[in-house]
Amino acid sequence: MDAGLSVYWVNVLKGTRDPTLILLIYMWYAMYAWDQALEQLYIYISRLERRTTGSYDTEPSQTLHNIHSHLLSYATMLRDFKKSVQFILETPDTTKNCDEEEGHTMHRECNNLISEIDRLDLDRATHTERLKNLINLLFSSINIRDSEQMRRLTQVTVRDRFGP
Repeated sequence: MDAGLSVYWVNVLKGTRDPTLILLIYMWYAMYAWDQALEQLYIYISRLERRTTGSYDTEPSQTLHNIHSHLLSYATMLRDFKKSVQFILETPDTTKNCDEEEGHTMHRECNNLISEIDRLDLDRATHTERLKNLINLLFSSINIRDSEQMRRLTQVTVRDRFGP
């Protein structure tokens, strides 16, 4: 695991007796992966935006709804992830092997991780709002197209019925 081999973590773990810090490395690793996944999702949503803007293509609507439902489940997972970090933060080392400096390190790392989780949740919320706007735009475009078709149909019907 490369995260635990970084200079930063080597220095943090040097001389510590708190095994919980190793758990935080894994949690940071998961957080980095989640951050990268949301970044790729941003790129994918941007592509869908370009594809659907100004078009009447209804095909992406199912994709947009699927992404939206995944983002809603991400909200729950991020909340649970944050609770896990808070649990680590609030639960003292049961082995009592930690000195005060290690306690500060644990506190700092947990707060940094919580801050990053909040940032990810903010990114997720932004993606959700972009999707809502995109879905509304798609349906508005479809409604405009349907209205234009109904107007033409009405004109043709009136012309056929009453003559030119």
